[in-house]
Amino acid sequence: MTPWARAGGRISRFHVSLTVAGLGMGMTGSLTAVYAKALGASDTAAGVAVASISVSLLVVDVLGTRVVPSLDSRLSISLALAIFGVGSLASAAAPTYAWMVAARVFQGAGAALFMTGGLQAAVRMSEPGREGRAVGAFNMAFFLGVASGPLLSAVVSEVRPGLDGLRAAFAVCALTNLVAAVLCRLGLPSMPTGLRPRLALPPLGLLARPRLGAVLLLGAFGQAVQVGIPFTMIPLLATDRLGLPVPALSAALSVLAVSNIIAMSLAGRASDRVGRLWGLLPALVWGAGVLVLTGRAAGLGPFVICCAAIGVTVGSVVVVPAAMVVDLAADRTAAISGYRISADLGQLAGAAGAGALFGAVGPSGALDVAAAGLFLAGVLVAATGDTSRCPANTVQVPAEGPLRRA
Repeated sequence: MTPWARAGGRISRFHVSLTVAGLGMGMTGSLTAVYAKALGASDTAAGVAVASISVSLLVVDVLGTRVVPSLDSRLSISLALAIFGVGSLASAAAPTYAWMVAARVFQGAGAALFMTGGLQAAVRMSEPGREGRAVGAFNMAFFLGVASGPLLSAVVSEVRPGLDGLRAAFAVCALTNLVAAVLCRLGLPSMPTGLRPRLALPPLGLLARPRLGAVLLLGAFGQAVQVGIPFTMIPLLATDRLGLPVPALSAALSVLAVSNIIAMSLAGRASDRVGRLWGLLPALVWGAGVLVLTGRAAGLGPFVICCAAIGVTVGSVVVVPAAMVVDLAADRTAAISGYRISADLGQLAGAAGAGALFGAVGPSGALDVAAAGLFLAGVLVAATGDTSRCPANTVQVPAEGPLRRA
């Protein structure tokens, strides 16, 4: 048991801080594509706007692979929220689509700091054999806040419907993030690593092992699903074909986020007990069927049901591949860095590709293609096999310090 995790399964200050961060960072994710279109963007350009945050995510994760993991997690999380808040404020004031995309790129630096620093801390604090549970708890705490964010932004955006309401939602998002940065800085305990930051490229030797390369590909695909479906395809389907107002869209996405959170918790635990293969494969097959039905949903009721159903797959495909990477890598720090880079590439491809597909083949066709992708991912999972039986790997942590194992 580490000093920052309380006994008896009580919620630690670390996980509370993740939930606060999720609230701030999740307020406008579902509105980005809608906001881009309100500024005159096409479906494809709206997807590019969602994907633009991944550009700086990738740069930070590649060049900062030996910097971010060595930072105190309190510093990483607080600074990340402050950067994200400033970027959201710039988005709120954006006079053009290009300005908004530039602000999104700036926000990506904050998102990279948060996701890498937070996930590194979660894995370091995990006990041997419970890496899947640790990754699931990290994602569950974060997305608990994310699930509440769209409801708050929907209320704000409807005070003045249209472009002005969307600007107001981004402004409130900025304020929430800046307040959360202060709260995390004051309330989160210091978690120094004892490692010296240095600018260096990631250990690309990770990719030389075919099985690990396949798992990193799954990690990229999982992030493509997480960004491409809930933040691009679903909002465009709701507003363009179903004609749903922003509050209805936000409510449906909050339902998706709740099922996503539950799946993250259960998938992590299940994959630790029954293996990664059976913790992920059924969710992929389920998701393929749900997406086919979602593309043909008519009305708010069926749409909300489909959102709840697809959340099961979105949660599982994010958590389990991350645990699989940790299973196979000899160095967990390097493993998480490799996973983050693959995830950034997946986010970039997922959001841009989802917008392009939506514009090229329409809502039903785009979701059918996504369903085929889930099926092919299931084939890759089956070919990779279970990784949880691999020998546990040790964490490279200083002998003294608050993150060492007790």
